[in-house]
Amino acid sequence: MPDEGYEIDISSNDIRIIAKELQGLFYGINTFIQLVSSQENRSALPNLYINDYPRFGWRGMHLDVSRHFMPVSFVKKYIDIMAMYKLNVFHWHLVDGVGWRIEIKSHPKLTNIGAWRVVKEGKKPWEDIEAWKEGDSRPKYGGFYTQEEIKEVISYAEKQFIIILPEIELPGHSDIVFDCYEDLLCKDSTGLALKNIGVYCASNPNSYKLLEDVISEVIELFPSTYIHIGGDEVSKGNWEKCASCRKMMDKNDYDSHELQSQFVKHIAKFIQSKQRILIGWHEITEGNLSPSSTIMYWHGIDGLPNILKQNHPTVIASGTSYYFDHYQSLSDYEPQAWGGFSPLRQVYDLEPLSPEIDEGLRSLVLGIHGQIWTEYMPTPSLVVY
Repeated sequence: MPDEGYEIDISSNDIRIIAKELQGLFYGINTFIQLVSSQENRSALPNLYINDYPRFGWRGMHLDVSRHFMPVSFVKKYIDIMAMYKLNVFHWHLVDGVGWRIEIKSHPKLTNIGAWRVVKEGKKPWEDIEAWKEGDSRPKYGGFYTQEEIKEVISYAEKQFIIILPEIELPGHSDIVFDCYEDLLCKDSTGLALKNIGVYCASNPNSYKLLEDVISEVIELFPSTYIHIGGDEVSKGNWEKCASCRKMMDKNDYDSHELQSQFVKHIAKFIQSKQRILIGWHEITEGNLSPSSTIMYWHGIDGLPNILKQNHPTVIASGTSYYFDHYQSLSDYEPQAWGGFSPLRQVYDLEPLSPEIDEGLRSLVLGIHGQIWTEYMPTPSLVVY
């Protein structure tokens, strides 16, 4: 029997749930509960035989708690839902441009300031971002998880055979960080800080020092083999205008894509020194990515064959069907969403490994991964929907 697999055999005489290991037994019991729940007459079950095992070892689900903070009680409920569907990687998107959600003891400003934003009437959470600071009379929004709360959630997930994958965004999507540490912004030739576009100064040693401190504490907390660093949608405009970044690019004959690659490789090397593996959205392949790194591919499924040709282990998180923040129906009563249309049938019908993918590249696919971005999900009930 494959790892994580199980058998259910229901006869007139008995019910048997058989597995090679505890994880498979856990999934078998979950299936049995679903069988019982689906029967109108719960005192009887049909005779049947099920032999079930996963096609992919990585079956993940992402939750963005930066745009809208979700309490620990709901994070546990989310894990319960994942377990019911036999998913085993919880991608906790703890950091983005609009909010920092994880306590970092070496840098308390990240939560003292970075976990709270000013609520501005008529503005979306990602528009005109401004950190709320002590003494500000304007309304604030936010929250963060203490390290003790994070340990509690990790322990809760482990009991349901779910590994938690933490994400700390870099080098972009970090606007709120620079409300805490303005010295990490790029500067022009006169020494003035450039506009905050959410990107660390790639030539400032303190950028790397802060991130290494953060990642060290994250690695102490999370047992996950992988550490997610984001790496998507990095605007490079400030690097082009920054006097020290320009000097660094000229010295090393880099363009801005190669400067991003240098940034990511530095972090990859640091993560590797801690016996972990860097994973990031597929934009980290811009430039020259370290071969040990793993990517999460989020564009349309048609582009997957070309991504796999770069020979990195890959998780399929395609926006074609696996973005669950898309519209699920065309009803006028459908809650507002970011965009896209991914009805349930389309999600189930998607074949992740199309015939266009060479047989030799298929082994690079670790598994599949769904996304929940919470721009339009301020409440747990909308996430559940």
